[in-house]
Amino acid sequence: MKHPARDEWISYLYDEVAPAKKSALAEHLQQCPECQAQLGGFQQAMGALDEWTLPAHRRSSAAGTWLKWAAAAAVVLSVGFAVGRSTASGSREIAALRSEMKQLVAQSTADANVETIRLLGELNESWKTRLQAAQLQHDNDYASLRKELETVAILTEASFQQARQQLVQLAEYTRPASADGTRQ
Repeated sequence: MKHPARDEWISYLYDEVAPAKKSALAEHLQQCPECQAQLGGFQQAMGALDEWTLPAHRRSSAAGTWLKWAAAAAVVLSVGFAVGRSTASGSREIAALRSEMKQLVAQSTADANVETIRLLGELNESWKTRLQAAQLQHDNDYASLRKELETVAILTEASFQQARQQLVQLAEYTRPASADGTRQ
């Protein structure tokens, strides 16, 4: 009989298994006294851990704390120094890579500048074309408006002349005499 692994039982205890796996483990547990005993031991250990409390924290001296931090810093510096020394042999390769990277950056920058200048030229031409079209439209609108205003002015002048003639006619108008010969 193949028994489930310890981590499968721990997952089972913490209810972290899929439902199908959980039912398979429960079925195995009903048939296997060895796994029942093992699971019982796990449950006792869990209970003991749940009851356990941390002891009160002891205060360490300030000098002890500083000493620990100083030791940690010394270890980190030593490791960094050792790594730096071990990679010093590859410094030629790093220098070659840096040189190649600088060349690539310079080439990319040059290409980008050329493309930027080309795009700015296209934008400039586009704006010139739009400006010329707008100026042409403005000129056409101005000419049309001027023609319409001249037409209005001519028609107004003609209307004034007609009104003046009608006023002169009205001023010269005399009323016809009535039957008794008097004017009204």
